[in-house]
Amino acid sequence: MQPPHPTLRSKYADRAERASHPLVSYLFRLMDLKASNLCLSADVSTARDLLSLADQIGPSIVVLKTHHDIIAGWDYSPNTGTGAKLASLARKHGFLIFEDRKFGDIGNTVQLQYTGGAARIIEWAHIINVNMVPGKASVTALTEAANKWKERHPYEVKTTVTVGTPRADSDDEDDEDDDCDAPANKTHTASNSTGTGNGNGYTFAPRNGTGTSNNGDQEDIPPHIVHNAPKSNTSNPAPSSNSNGASNGNSLFGSFRLDFDGKPSLPHEGRKGSIVSVTTVTQHYEPADSPRFTKNSTGEDEVLFPGIEEAPNDRGLLILAQMSSKGNFMGPEYTQACVEAARENKSFVIGFVAQSPLNSLPEDDFINMSPGCQLPPQSEDVDDSCQIVGGDGKGQQYNTPSKLICQSGADIIIVGRGILKADDPPSEAERYRSAGWKAYLQRLS
Repeated sequence: MQPPHPTLRSKYADRAERASHPLVSYLFRLMDLKASNLCLSADVSTARDLLSLADQIGPSIVVLKTHHDIIAGWDYSPNTGTGAKLASLARKHGFLIFEDRKFGDIGNTVQLQYTGGAARIIEWAHIINVNMVPGKASVTALTEAANKWKERHPYEVKTTVTVGTPRADSDDEDDEDDDCDAPANKTHTASNSTGTGNGNGYTFAPRNGTGTSNNGDQEDIPPHIVHNAPKSNTSNPAPSSNSNGASNGNSLFGSFRLDFDGKPSLPHEGRKGSIVSVTTVTQHYEPADSPRFTKNSTGEDEVLFPGIEEAPNDRGLLILAQMSSKGNFMGPEYTQACVEAARENKSFVIGFVAQSPLNSLPEDDFINMSPGCQLPPQSEDVDDSCQIVGGDGKGQQYNTPSKLICQSGADIIIVGRGILKADDPPSEAERYRSAGWKAYLQRLS
């Protein structure tokens, strides 16, 4: 009989340090921080129930497993929809989102299902899984899709637009009383996270963009100044900057002074007149996996779980290698093929959904997530080691947290109806979290 694999005797914190996949490292650190190895299978039927459950149970879990296609009322809006709201709750409570889609088709189809369609699963789910019955090509195709998606989203572009009225040096001494009449500088910031890009080509008119000053007075601004502003140094040289001009950036509009006959004149001729605002556009780039959400989908201040940074912008795949349902057809040959596919795609595959430990080579360090977990009723809560808690009459077979973690090599236990059908789901989730963590500590001893 082979000795247990080293991962079964390793602390989550130690495995986090060794992990090569950023999402795996983050998940192990999160588990250690929250003292939890619990995944909630949120099999509810409405978006309202799903979001409410995620908010209530979030403090006890490290992974939330969803089935978006069974949810009535799922809002597919990329910025304010159900996926975006789940992501906000994940940041608030500290958990990852696992969409249990079980992709199982030819490579081209699974790529489209993952990255496209109404749901755009890749945008909001940290983890997905695949049923590898179609072969290894489905794993390879999903890996390619995830890598291409990340290449297109390496940076978030921040654009700052500053609009103000510069004053010439000669005006400062003899016209101080007029300062109150000048409109204050205004700064507008926009972000564009569609990729690196080569600029957004924004065009802004002075002040409010209509030729009307902020106090409502019409300004006699020649149209060629507003609509034909220089956009590059090749066609029109950019005006030189001075201490009273705009800050560093790409100046779309220079500083002009208008004579009383409406013709532009040089800034230092000493004659007063209307001043056209200077608009400056500056851009900077920051990694898309940096903390970047200051507001949630409802416009409120974003709350981030303390003690750990936001999850990285990486995606992970679990291979469905074994099932807990009675009479399933996932035999040893299929399971071994799953392990081989995982080793060949370590940049994306983070582990398995399985019922037994599948790490066998010394370098293997895949996560093992096990469903079919249930505790005896609290009134019968005794030492649950080695216990099997029957089934549901629909093929599902249940095991206790102790059996799954200590004997079957589970790193994370997946619990659904054991929590959902409880009289007090948050309290029951805490009972499962405590039992799972106790079993993990027992496995280390």
